[in-house]
Parts: sequence; structure tokens; C-alpha cells
Amino acid sequence: MDRPKGSVELARIHRVPVYLHWSFPVGALFPIGLARFDPVPSIYLLVGYVLLVLWHELGHLVAARLVKHQVVSIEISGTGGLCRTELPRDTRSAVFIYSGGLIAQLILLLIAVPGFWLLDELNSEAFSYFLIVAVVMNAAMFILNVIPGRGINGPTDGFVLWAILKYYVKRMRRE
Repeated sequence: MDRPKGSVELARIHRVPVYLHWSFPVGALFPIGLARFDPVPSIYLLVGYVLLVLWHELGHLVAARLVKHQVVSIEISGTGGLCRTELPRDTRSAVFIYSGGLIAQLILLLIAVPGFWLLDELNSEAFSYFLIVAVVMNAAMFILNVIPGRGINGPTDGFVLWAILKYYVKRMRRE
């Protein structure tokens, strides 16, 4: 696959290219704004935001690989991320692939929430910003991903998952 227009290749993860789109700085205004544009917290939150979006997309990558689907690329832009895979072959693989990012976010949330009890003991500025990203920004991003909608990158995970659920509910009513 060719590099997406307006993107640069950041890295490769298991031979899957990770692209960063030129619009990323627009999306970065949210975490930097949370830090009131203070340089050090802004850097922590910005890096955390990129890692959070990447974590979500890696969840899709892992899910796709577990159901033996090819992953073409991961793209990070100002509106979030996108994991391009081959089209799911069946409903189960579609549900698993589209849930992969949400599952990854829930895992991060379960790991991060207990971190609030360690915050006083560690007394680390970096750790406190990690917790803000891993809990607050993660929860907000999770909610946005679960809500059915269409964005610049295409339908949200929630849109696809709710569409599948609606299809099966209608089908069960007919039977």
C-alpha cells in the first residue's frame, strides 16, 4: 500500500507501517490545552496522547492478527487513528477486530486506575501525567469510540458494532 496522502511513516510494528498525518498537530491541541500550554506538561500529555491512540490501534492490530487477517497500516491523525485491515471475512472476526481497540483501552484503564494509590508514593510528574492520559483521556476516547458515528477516518468502532448488534436483533425477531 502506498503512503497515505499528507502522511509520513513514523515506524513499523511487525512490518506494519505506522503513519502520522499532517493534521496531527490539530488533534494535539486538546492534550496541550489541558496543560495550559505549559511546555513540560504539554510534552508529557502530547506523547501520552500519541501512545494512547497507538495503543488503541494496536488493539485492532492484535485482534486482526489473532483472527488471521492482514493488517495494512496504522494511521494517526488529528482526529485519532485508523487501523487498516483486510475486510473481515465473517461477523465474529468483524466484532473481534472492531472491539480490539476498545479492549486495549479497557486493559489500560484497569492497569492505570490503581496507579492513583501509588501517586503519592512515587511523587513523579511524569507518572501523574501518564495517569491523566491513561485514565481521563482514555475514558473520554473510549466513550467517543463506543458512540455510533461517522468521523473523518470513517465510522467509529461503536458504529460498526451497533450495526452488527442491530442486524442480529432484527434477525432474531424474524425467527
